[in-house]
Amino acid sequence: MKKVNEMEYVYAAMLLHSAGKGIDDKAVSSVLKAAGVEADGARVTALVASLNEVDIDEAMATAVLPEERPLRLLPLRKRLLRSLRKRRAASRA
Repeated sequence: MKKVNEMEYVYAAMLLHSAGKGIDDKAVSSVLKAAGVEADGARVTALVASLNEVDIDEAMATAVLPEERPLRLLPLRKRLLRSLRKRRAASRA
């Protein structure tokens, strides 16, 4: 089984929530196990306890998405070609 960072635990909780299932230690551990992740019981318990006080729907609705950056979305090849074209144009000028 693979050890992971804490985001996988949050993803498991979000998956359970979106499926309309309760978020408890057993359910989160089961999702992680199904994904091939070795669940840390202490982390699972801490996550479940911290989410008891959170309205997940509200938190997701008010989450701020990072602004779109088209240049970052371009494949590396396109960015390299653009850079080469600019260099060629600059060297000709």
